[in-house]
Amino acid sequence: MDGSRRIIGLATLGCLAFGLRVWAAFDVPPDWLAVHHAGLAVQLLQCLAGTALVLAVAWLGWALVPEQSSIGWTAALAAAIYPGHIHAAIDPQFSLWAALAVTALLAFALSPRRQSGRRVAILVGTLVAIIACWATVGWLWGQGAGDASGGYAQLCLLRLRGFLLPEATSAAVGQPRLDRFAAIACLVLAMLGVCASGHRWRSLWPTYLLVAVIVLAHTFGFIAALSRMPLEPIAMIWAALAVTPPLARLFTGGKVRVYRPGELEEDPFSREHILRGPHFDVKERRRAG
Repeated sequence: MDGSRRIIGLATLGCLAFGLRVWAAFDVPPDWLAVHHAGLAVQLLQCLAGTALVLAVAWLGWALVPEQSSIGWTAALAAAIYPGHIHAAIDPQFSLWAALAVTALLAFALSPRRQSGRRVAILVGTLVAIIACWATVGWLWGQGAGDASGGYAQLCLLRLRGFLLPEATSAAVGQPRLDRFAAIACLVLAMLGVCASGHRWRSLWPTYLLVAVIVLAHTFGFIAALSRMPLEPIAMIWAALAVTPPLARLFTGGKVRVYRPGELEEDPFSREHILRGPHFDVKERRRAG
């Protein structure tokens, strides 16, 4: 896709995302805004942050799968219409800004133009150290809490369930079932995408590690439940890896790619497989007439 088409596509996605968030913001009762001190300027800023998050999701998708730009477009479209992200523009919350920062930083760090072995090694070491520290502190805290009765393990399971399957993002939302259904659909598709993209682990492993860090931190009780929002853009990219290939085959009608001689390692039309005509082995040539 050339630059002009990409700009037009991003502008369309941005307008769609901003329009949905503004519509949701103006659909909230005024008394709720007064109680939560969410003025018009604050809501407009939240809407802009949500729109920027959609564009950052497209950037991250292109950074992770540069050879297939449709992954980034599909994930960005999902982020634009995702109910949880739309409703996050209503309520001033730090999670939306954290999601924007994490997504943009990941896209910048994982961009093919900026990747380096040293940076990747530093990233791996830092995240592994964070996982080890959180796991150790969580285990020590669980030992200090006692409840031999398995209370800490049950509490961790409840936290994990609330993290993976959250309720409505905002108290002003009148459709908690829609939020929950979207969260479940995103979770299921993300798992399918991880299973279907195992051959891409060399480019996707930083996202696997980051998700593991935050899930463990929440399970051990060190971060709030709303901190799952920074992981939702990553989950959308994983889901796009599961959804985009069948959609592409559906809309392209199963196009057959034509290879030139020598493009494939096992070329059936190499010199060893020349098509022989009816006079290939004839030693004496006869002249006509």
